[in-house]
Amino acid sequence: LVGVGLVILVLPSLPVVERELTALLERQAGPYCDPEKLVSSGVRYIVVLAGNSATPVGTPADRWGCSVLRELEGIRLKQGMPDAKLVISAGSGPEISSDPESASALAISVGISPTDIIVETRAWDTADEARLVSAILGSEPFALVTSAIHMPRSMLLFQKAGTNPIPCPCDFSNLKPLPLRNWFIPSATSLKRSTEAIHEYVGRAWSALRARRF
Repeated sequence: LVGVGLVILVLPSLPVVERELTALLERQAGPYCDPEKLVSSGVRYIVVLAGNSATPVGTPADRWGCSVLRELEGIRLKQGMPDAKLVISAGSGPEISSDPESASALAISVGISPTDIIVETRAWDTADEARLVSAILGSEPFALVTSAIHMPRSMLLFQKAGTNPIPCPCDFSNLKPLPLRNWFIPSATSLKRSTEAIHEYVGRAWSALRARRF
């Protein structure tokens, strides 16, 4: 049992394993989006799955922790789409709740008008986000911004909710080549990314199972 436990712990900690787990998801997510192409496609809304506010204190960027990359990508697209609305989905949970003021603070701090921002803070998970966005946008096409490894599952859930998302991924983990000598050296970073990837695979399997049973 100890040996099996060590193998289960070490394998996802290897960069070579972590990169295989995340690369498939990131390829499915697609490339970065061009705001000009979104405008030409008639997109008027940018939906950012910002996650939970990491902390109620600190600068607007610090409040989001790692989710700041998603919000910054939404801001980048918004800056190239002056007439679009920025929809920030800042989720809540049993122990953490996001408030609209904190959720919009980063976008406002870089010049986005408050009148161009819509904040949704009631979602507990991605399926909830899809349902709530559906109530706001219906079947209108929109840019969906989230981390690349989270994008495939997000697209499935949003399409299942009857929405029309266009994938606009960010937070790619495999853009920078890794020296071959480091591929087989375990690291906490690789373990974390492997855990996130496994969470996505399990989530997709659970969604497929629920669709068949219910």
